[in-house]
Amino acid sequence: MNPQTDWLLQACGKDVSETAVAADGFLFRLGDVPRDFYLVVEGEARARRYGTDGAEIVMQRARAGEFFAEAGMVAPRYSCEGYCPVASRVLRIPLVVIRQLITTNGEFALRFAQFLALSMRRQCARYERLRLKRAGERVLHYLNCELTGPAGAALELDIPLAEWADDLGLDPATLYRALADLEKKGLIAREPRGRRIRIMGATAACSA
Repeated sequence: MNPQTDWLLQACGKDVSETAVAADGFLFRLGDVPRDFYLVVEGEARARRYGTDGAEIVMQRARAGEFFAEAGMVAPRYSCEGYCPVASRVLRIPLVVIRQLITTNGEFALRFAQFLALSMRRQCARYERLRLKRAGERVLHYLNCELTGPAGAALELDIPLAEWADDLGLDPATLYRALADLEKKGLIAREPRGRRIRIMGATAACSA
């Protein structure tokens, strides 16, 4: 699975179940009573609402290794719908199990709170990124936020460039041009085939 989430699966044990969700399949509907806690194993889950004009509003996006619809911990009913835009695998953990572990296991409660905080930080960074006007700024913001390790380390992209473009709110052609421009300016360096990117000269935007 994922070293960052293995502790959760070990603590919950046999209460964890896996669900395969087809593309555009639902995890829950608007108004449903929350019963499970979700962890994406493969693919992606999204929470969405619709504006008064019928336009889709994406409230949350979660990929492999990320929690999804955490608000179900405290909400009496879902105020949005949860679905998977692509074929996905999602783990379900009954909320009653999570609540029991939080109240009886202090170490679990601390790790759970820490992971929730990191998840929230990641979601906030995504929305902050989409407010940036220039494509290059979004790319650098992503690299600064997602890059771990010492300065000059390379970020290994674990998603296709087309999917990365969608996450940045860009079309693929715009992303390709932005990467080429940043490389020309010496702000990034790309290894062959463009899947490893090294940030060279930008100020860390998400160091706090």
